[in-house]
Amino acid sequence: MKKIQLILFISLLLSGLKIYAQSDAFEININNNQPDFIFNTIADYENGITYPAAVSFSVTAEKGDNWSIYVKSQESAFTTGANSIPLTMLTIHVQGFNARILSTTDQIIASDSPNNKDPETTQYLIDYTVSAPGYTYNPGTYTCTIVYTITVK
Repeated sequence: MKKIQLILFISLLLSGLKIYAQSDAFEININNNQPDFIFNTIADYENGITYPAAVSFSVTAEKGDNWSIYVKSQESAFTTGANSIPLTMLTIHVQGFNARILSTTDQIIASDSPNNKDPETTQYLIDYTVSAPGYTYNPGTYTCTIVYTITVK
């Protein structure tokens, strides 16, 4: 019996944050990990893969600096050559907030309004989950660019 290994590789390219600050005391830092999802076992194909705390970011803001962070994809699908996988395969979950399914539309993934007079720093952890692809997609390295945007109101 011939053994065939089908490997599906999904790579996420994280773009830098766009900062629209209305205060000099506003700062954001993100670790720019680029998690790779390598499907090389039957369990991966049937259950998907989750990377807990794949990315983290911290926000420092003063009282009254109400801010929101949004996420979206620059592309309409994960692609490799002529092949594609829908963006809906990726769920982005900032711990403590609702999970979001990746799309090309900005979605709020975290927000805050500090109550302290002194600058307040809060750290957030982002989990990435790629749902089970089954055996429908061709092997390859599929990529998309994820854009995080922060706005201050």
